[in-house]
Amino acid sequence: KAVLDSLNWAMDLELSSGNVVQLGEFGNFRMSINSEGTNTPEDFDATKIKGVRIIFPGLGPADYPQ
Repeated sequence: KAVLDSLNWAMDLELSSGNVVQLGEFGNFRMSINSEGTNTPEDFDATKIKGVRIIFPGLGPADYPQ
């Protein structure tokens, strides 16, 4: 349990910082946000963010070692 708790903590820290978390042959995790559009970058702020999710595409069958 301690190892998984540490992994969860580290992944949260890295994903919150905008980094991709690579877990070797297991795959990669990354963050994605949905937001309202604005006409200029200056008009954008945190209130425009409508959703956040973690993307884990995993690996396809061709990616696994034979």
